[in-house]
Amino acid sequence: MGRLRRSREEADHKQIGAIWRGVGFIILVVFSVGGYILADVALKSSLLIQLIPQAAGIGGPLPITINKALPPLPGDVLLRLAIMLFLDVIAYSVMVTIWAIVNPLKPDEPEEPWSSQGQR
Repeated sequence: MGRLRRSREEADHKQIGAIWRGVGFIILVVFSVGGYILADVALKSSLLIQLIPQAAGIGGPLPITINKALPPLPGDVLLRLAIMLFLDVIAYSVMVTIWAIVNPLKPDEPEEPWSSQGQR
C-alpha cells in the first residue's frame, strides 16, 4: 500500500454522478436539434438556398457526390448539417464558458505526504 494513496471516500467524491452525464447528453442533443432547426429556418428565410444552384449553373437542387457508389446528396442538407455543427460548437463553448465563470475551480489543499510518519 502506497503512502500517497487516497481513501475511497475521496475518490468517489470526485466522480460525476450518472444523472449528470445523462443531463449533459440531453443538453448536447437539444443543442444539435436546435442548431439544425435554426439552420433550416435561416436557409429558408434567406435567398441563399436559391442562389447556390444558380451560381453553380444548375437548374435544380445542388447535388453533391461523396462516393461513386452512393447516390448524390442534396447540397442543402449538407449545408444545414455544416451550419448545425458550427452552431453546436458555438453553443457548447458558450455554455462551458458561462459554467466556468459561475463555478470557478477551487484550489486543492496541498497534501503533506510525510505528516503521518511523524517528525524525526
